[in-house]
Amino acid sequence: MKRQFLCICAIFLGFLLYHPTAVVSAEETTNTTSKPKVGWVLTDGIYQYYDSKGDKLIGWQQINNNWYYLGNDGNMQTGWIAYGGRNYYLKPSGEMATGWVYTNDHYQYLDSFGIQKFGWQQINNNWYYLGNDGDMQTGWVVYANHYYYFKPSGEMATGWVFTNDHYQYLDEFGLRKEGLQHINGHWYCFSDGDMMTGLITRNGSQLLFGDDGSLVNGISYRHEYGYYFVDSNMEYQTGWQLFNGNWYYFGSDKLMHHGWLSYNGNWYYLDDEGIMVANRSIEIDGKLYHFDASGIERSGWTQINGYWYYYNSEGKLVSDWLTYNGNRYYFDENGVMVANRNLEIDGKTYCFDSFGIERSGWTQINGNWYYFDVEGNVVDGWFTYGGNRYHIDENKMMSTGWVYTHNHYQYLNTYGIQQFGWQQINGNWYYFDEAGDMQTGWLKLGDYEYYLKPSGEMATGWIFTNGYWQYLLDSGVRLSGIVKINEHWYYLADGNMHTGLIRHDGSLFLFADDGSLVHGILYIFQQGKYFVNSNMEYQTGWQFFVGNWYYFGTDKRMHYGWLSYNGNWYYLDESGVMVRNRSIEINGQVYYFDSFGIYQPA
Repeated sequence: MKRQFLCICAIFLGFLLYHPTAVVSAEETTNTTSKPKVGWVLTDGIYQYYDSKGDKLIGWQQINNNWYYLGNDGNMQTGWIAYGGRNYYLKPSGEMATGWVYTNDHYQYLDSFGIQKFGWQQINNNWYYLGNDGDMQTGWVVYANHYYYFKPSGEMATGWVFTNDHYQYLDEFGLRKEGLQHINGHWYCFSDGDMMTGLITRNGSQLLFGDDGSLVNGISYRHEYGYYFVDSNMEYQTGWQLFNGNWYYFGSDKLMHHGWLSYNGNWYYLDDEGIMVANRSIEIDGKLYHFDASGIERSGWTQINGYWYYYNSEGKLVSDWLTYNGNRYYFDENGVMVANRNLEIDGKTYCFDSFGIERSGWTQINGNWYYFDVEGNVVDGWFTYGGNRYHIDENKMMSTGWVYTHNHYQYLNTYGIQQFGWQQINGNWYYFDEAGDMQTGWLKLGDYEYYLKPSGEMATGWIFTNGYWQYLLDSGVRLSGIVKINEHWYYLADGNMHTGLIRHDGSLFLFADDGSLVHGILYIFQQGKYFVNSNMEYQTGWQFFVGNWYYFGTDKRMHYGWLSYNGNWYYLDESGVMVRNRSIEINGQVYYFDSFGIYQPA
């Protein structure tokens, strides 16, 4: 660039030497007293430039870092000019332009010396084509028998472009491609530069190009002939071909195969679309056949997606009973082996274990126990096994807990065995009779009686039945007779609590409304008052009761009136209370008794 600049400067210098700058002498001026012109001067609408001496300049001039061209008459030039066999463009302000300019409805390009460029030009790393007139070209351009495409911005395009309703492809040099082209790993076909789609005949073979223009690798269709397989090298293939995750078979005639296929001693089946059937069962001519993951038609046991199937020697799927190695299996209407569950078949319930084998006797399925008879039917209700009774409720064994049958409750332990007699359940006692039914109400076992609540729990302590109170020990045994409970005496005749005056062993006792023995003074009608202690014993002598002293004679009856005791006199009033610490009148005479109740003469 520096060399080019020096060359241009040399041209300018030569021009200036050959055409010396015109100078208007001051001697030619008639007015020697006028001030000389300096800088730009506008005369008759045209600019000229005068130097500091007042001389008018002509030719190329650099003024304020910009280049101008002043004609031989000194007039500043604008627009296009030709100089030294080159074209320059001077702006309306007279400055020499560089770079892109837009004139005459086109773009032109001038280099850093203002020289207009033509033909191929690389500008800012992009290629442009400037015509013979210097105008920037856009659209399609034919150059040296090759097609190029220039964007509306003038840049040469590469890669895919879309023009005239078609796609075209230009290589890295901008050349438009034609015919079969391998682009980014795909084959494309171009005619007159336009990308083709659909079925295209090339060299006698038909090739299918997709909507995106790329060759459809794999299956392609030839009208009236059938389907073929074309690989990425555009070659027709035979034999097994994998396409879009499916296997196809193409015969020696290169046509896609349909239906049954015998290959290497195995049978395969290709459906209506030519896809090899694999890892599933399909119905063919009214029969269900199974094909493994490799597409091979199978017989015998086959597992698919975790389910077991069985195909007979003809390859037909079994969907009924099957006896295999002495065991019985059942397959549902879909051919799935029934396993690890119960199933009702023809009105009977059968059990199948986790291996699908029909079971009899005890079988555990999903944590539940079942019992099946010798025919494989599930047993429901009560049955006896090994001397124990079990109960199956709604085809499920009640392994623990309560069941309700025949209007009674029964109980089965953790092994499902029915319980009898006394049983402690959750801390409570229950009694089950010989039938295993839970008992309620009064129960007599030998010499003992018990009471079982309506919930079946054995009662203890006080209970109220049949209009009476009864008392049962912690063992549940019912008490009877005179009994002491919580420091109190009660009379339980025949086990029922009684109240009032009761004769026992020749003695009378008083029992209160709550049934407890009345301690202390006891009144017996027409016989007098007596004193009974907490041990149900009649007492004699002095007795202290409710803050007062009483005296009972050897006949156990309460004493009234004067009493001589241990050499002292006492007096017991009409209530039997000993008089003390006061005076009272007795038979018209006053007597005094001290704090001990002893009479003190005046």
